[in-house]
Amino acid sequence: MSFEFSTEFPKSKIDYFDITSKQYPSEDLVPDNIKLNVHDAFKPFPESFLGKYDLVHVQTLLTIVKNNDPNGLIENFKALLSKLELDSPPPIAPRMNAN
Repeated sequence: MSFEFSTEFPKSKIDYFDITSKQYPSEDLVPDNIKLNVHDAFKPFPESFLGKYDLVHVQTLLTIVKNNDPNGLIENFKALLSKLELDSPPPIAPRMNAN
């Protein structure tokens, strides 16, 4: 989870999503700036989450892609992002070479 991030940036607000809460820690172990949510990433997120985030971190997504088509998932996550006004384009992270 994002516990390390929440500690390093205590003023941040983190919404964590998973398909089930079965593996969530006890609420008393969760930092105050983290909210645990249950959501199926193949379905659109509720209106209250849309356009709200400056950063969306997604991991292990490749394990759930259906029919080799990640587009629905990508669109659902893109809808969460806020429309940041930038003076210049953000830098592009270099690709890591696995070789």
